[in-house]
Amino acid sequence: MLPIRDCVTVVGSGMLVPRPDGGWETSMRGVAADGAVERAAACPGGAVRRVLGRFLRQGLDAVPRRRPPGRAVEVTGDWLAELERIIDLNPRAVSVPSAVWTTRLLSGYLERVTGHHAAIETVRVYMHRLGYVCKRPTWSLKRNASQQAG
Repeated sequence: MLPIRDCVTVVGSGMLVPRPDGGWETSMRGVAADGAVERAAACPGGAVRRVLGRFLRQGLDAVPRRRPPGRAVEVTGDWLAELERIIDLNPRAVSVPSAVWTTRLLSGYLERVTGHHAAIETVRVYMHRLGYVCKRPTWSLKRNASQQAG
């Protein structure tokens, strides 16, 4: 079951078309009227029509948004401070036997140091908030490249 906001976002954004006068119109009026979207999204009767009308008049910010399912991600201040401190350090500088950090290594290290367990996805989310991304390490062959050039 899709939340109403997601349902209208998917439906509305795919069906908005420009008018000759520079405005926008939607071809969803017929679909919303026959209840097909409401049945597909398991929305209560009339909900899609109301939300779609609000979306067309006021934009996406007027569409109600529900909280994501599950509990909120919580980490301690010590955990976050330690993540910020070590993220730019070489793992070997803090006695982690690896050449690069992975979210699994970060999660294990932070649990050992702070006593707070956090899933690897939580580590990834907080790294993203700090401006970092997780990606595979790249290998460079500088030595071979310099030998071939000279």
